[in-house]
Amino acid sequence: MSAATQREALLATTLNALLLLPKSKLDEPAVRSAFVPVSPPGGWQSPRRVGFVTRKGGYLSPSAQQAMKLLRRSVGRAA
Repeated sequence: MSAATQREALLATTLNALLLLPKSKLDEPAVRSAFVPVSPPGGWQSPRRVGFVTRKGGYLSPSAQQAMKLLRRSVGRAA
């Protein structure tokens, strides 16, 4: 999540989408006021579609690329 602009938070609220982020981000007042953490007992399942939003030509760190690859693999799609 962009530390300075929090673009992803604005996009998520605009699209009524889920936003996956580190629990530590909830320490930020702007994030805490806009989102509610979800952590039900026994895990979490959702019928929502999961997608990636990236900027054309935007930089993706190796960690972000690996996370995207693992998520695709976990839902049964080729990475």
